[in-house]
Amino acid sequence: MIGTLRGTLAAAGATHVLLETGGVGYEVEVPPSVLGRLPPPGGELRLYTVLEIRAELPVLYGFVDLRERDLFRLLRRANGIGPRLALAVLAALAPEEIEEALRRRDAAPFVRVPGIGRKTAERLVLELSGRLPEHPAAPTSGPDPRADALAALVHLGYRRSEAERLLAGVDPASGDVAELVRTALRRARPEGGS
Repeated sequence: MIGTLRGTLAAAGATHVLLETGGVGYEVEVPPSVLGRLPPPGGELRLYTVLEIRAELPVLYGFVDLRERDLFRLLRRANGIGPRLALAVLAALAPEEIEEALRRRDAAPFVRVPGIGRKTAERLVLELSGRLPEHPAAPTSGPDPRADALAALVHLGYRRSEAERLLAGVDPASGDVAELVRTALRRARPEGGS
């Protein structure tokens, strides 16, 4: 099993990074929170990983911190939650929101995730409540969440000026990097996308 990878960031896309280590380039699927904390290309990056073997090929999923990786693993234990849906949960909800919803046995936050309906959310909460991994409270953003969110939007393909416009008026104290990116993306949707 591959538990961590540390190497040089070769490239980043909307949903993955290419990490070169030991002469091998690993394509790793990542949630948006990772995109907000990437070094510039050529910089060093360490990811905590989950390797899943599918019939057609192995897939690596990467996370900057153990908390997100463990939540991904936990979400995958619920019936009907595949890796894409687990990543969607991590993209839509901050780790604290996921943990709090499971502690309270509240399905409502999970219903907000695209692809999860009321029944799936209720089953997820029923199956996973009481199984939360223990982690010390740790901040989920870097020292400058706004700059990290801007970098994430640029990695997602937005021009820097457009990313700055989407982040204008968003209070950086209102959340971590992933929350800032989600807020900016919500602001982008009504204006177009056709």
